[in-house]
Amino acid sequence: FLLAGLFITGLYLKTIWSWWSAQSWVEVPCKIERAELDSSSDSDGTTYKAKAEYYYEYEGNKYKSDQVTHTSGGDNISSFQKDAAAELKRYVGSDQSFRCYVNPQQPEQAMLYRDLRLGLILLLGIFPLVFPTVGAGLIYAAWSHGRKSKAEAILRDAHPDEPWRWKPEWANETVTLSRSGLNALFLWVGWSTFIIIPLVAVSIMSGLILSVSGLPVLLLVTLWCIPAWFAFRKLRQHLVTGDISFKPESWPISQSSGLHGNVAFSRPVSFQDNIEVTVSCAKETTKRSSDGNTKMSENLWSHTEQIVSSRVSQNLSGSRFALSIDLPKDAPDTTVDDSGISHVWKLSVKSKANDISVTFDLPVFNTGPASEESFSMKEAVAPISLHQVADDTLAQNLTTAGLQVSFTGDGMPKS
Repeated sequence: FLLAGLFITGLYLKTIWSWWSAQSWVEVPCKIERAELDSSSDSDGTTYKAKAEYYYEYEGNKYKSDQVTHTSGGDNISSFQKDAAAELKRYVGSDQSFRCYVNPQQPEQAMLYRDLRLGLILLLGIFPLVFPTVGAGLIYAAWSHGRKSKAEAILRDAHPDEPWRWKPEWANETVTLSRSGLNALFLWVGWSTFIIIPLVAVSIMSGLILSVSGLPVLLLVTLWCIPAWFAFRKLRQHLVTGDISFKPESWPISQSSGLHGNVAFSRPVSFQDNIEVTVSCAKETTKRSSDGNTKMSENLWSHTEQIVSSRVSQNLSGSRFALSIDLPKDAPDTTVDDSGISHVWKLSVKSKANDISVTFDLPVFNTGPASEESFSMKEAVAPISLHQVADDTLAQNLTTAGLQVSFTGDGMPKS
């Protein structure tokens, strides 16, 4: 895939360059000596190629050429090849001259048609977007998986009885973000931009971008904008926030002690609105079959709260805010093995005003002694009452702001 895609990429760029350079060639009369339509059939259909031999004069010298258009091969895109052969045949043996375009720098180089065949260039441009992506994607996925597996194997050997140290994202007792998926996205967007820009440029310069033949180009650019915009948002987020991590107060995070720690940004961030924080536990079931793997996810527990912007502290080294969330004590541990049924804990941090959205994989393991106090997962996801919100969240936020307020049992502030 990769080699075939790179070959077609070279043909695609060569065709565009040939069209661009031919726009400055000099038009001169020529005599058509021979013209025919060659056809070739296979299981994919029939392709056609207009062939011709012609003579021309340039600056007192006579030349002979057989180049009809930018490309040397045949195709079945539109009726161009048939129409060109039919037109050229009318000039064979005629006293009437046809025209050709001569390269003034190399007069022995000429062609009969220099019009932009947008359909052909579009088709040639799609192949570089697909074949190299598939080929390079398979290579990158294998390399990335092998690298991650090797790193995890080293960590397992170093900490055989501590699964909360088995992932590179959990090194140094800090939870960080995995960037393998983002790196692949950035690489693809960069490569696709390299392919699409020449296509858009020739469409605009030829004036075909606003015609019917330019509609597929506009559609392709529209589809490309979706992943490109997502990659741009992620890049902008990294430039604003820097590296984002979660530093728990105790390692690993446990159901009995709860989630306590700090979300840190390596750059100072001025938050314009509240920050939405969600902690969740889900059960993921993978069913394997000959047709592929099917993954189903069932949410077991989740908790969402708003962090007011005043709780975010800033200094020259970055920004941070504290978290303190109780977890269900009978919740399952994080699954680190590749099994059919796994449990995953996630911490999601979002800020709509600052366009920030990140999700951490959490190492939650109940390493301490079992607590006598336990509650069911169903109870854990029950809605929080008004007095709970007042007593827990609002009181905590007001205390952080330097205000001491107490509440009655029904959630009303005491006078």
